[in-house]
Amino acid sequence: MNNLLKAEFFKLHKSFGCKVLLAVCVCIGVIFGIVVIRNGSGARGADYAAIMGSGFLYNVVLVSVFAAGYIGSAYSNRTFAAEIACGASRRELFTAKSIVFFIAILPLILVYDLVTICILTVQNGFGMPWNMETIRFLTQRIVFSILCNYSMGSCILLNAYLVKNQVAAIGSAIGSLYLLNQCCINERNPMLLKVWQFTFFYQIDSWNASVRPMHFRVPFGTVVLSSLIAIAGMTILAGWSFQRRDLR
Repeated sequence: MNNLLKAEFFKLHKSFGCKVLLAVCVCIGVIFGIVVIRNGSGARGADYAAIMGSGFLYNVVLVSVFAAGYIGSAYSNRTFAAEIACGASRRELFTAKSIVFFIAILPLILVYDLVTICILTVQNGFGMPWNMETIRFLTQRIVFSILCNYSMGSCILLNAYLVKNQVAAIGSAIGSLYLLNQCCINERNPMLLKVWQFTFFYQIDSWNASVRPMHFRVPFGTVVLSSLIAIAGMTILAGWSFQRRDLR
């Protein structure tokens, strides 16, 4: 397992595509910061930190492209088959691949928000005194962003193992998650909304301070519990699929 993890990290380190995605994230953050400043809104770093992690479509596209390249290419290049021929088990391959996947998407879902926050803080100040309350606020926002977007990432992980074609994996992930997000946004049935509140679509929208007032937010404990269940459930399904599917 250790050798597999080292090999996966080495491939990630050498991947040109990953470097391009990180550069895109930095560019998105810089563009967001410049646009906000040029609009003259006077927004500060704390204002943007309050909606950190809410760039749903950006994150879906970035993570879907990465998943297709990282997992889909292992099918098309027959890397999985070669590693199994060398003695690795499917369980070990899946575990190593999934661990590195979740580590790798962390900068993709955080970098552009952090870059924008830094730009606005330099230009207009952070807007909050640096004390324990501010640290708790930032910690909660970062944890929330990671959990919700990891829930999304686990859905994309499952999709990448089910749809082995790279282009199809990108299109199906973006299309299906976008449609589900629109269904959640447009849902008005009170009973169905109680179900939707356990999904990352609804939680991201409910915690967006520019969209929802405080009393509409899903409790943070609910976000943590539902996210952990979703991540575990989708990852287990992905592993089950990988164990039983043809690697070609």
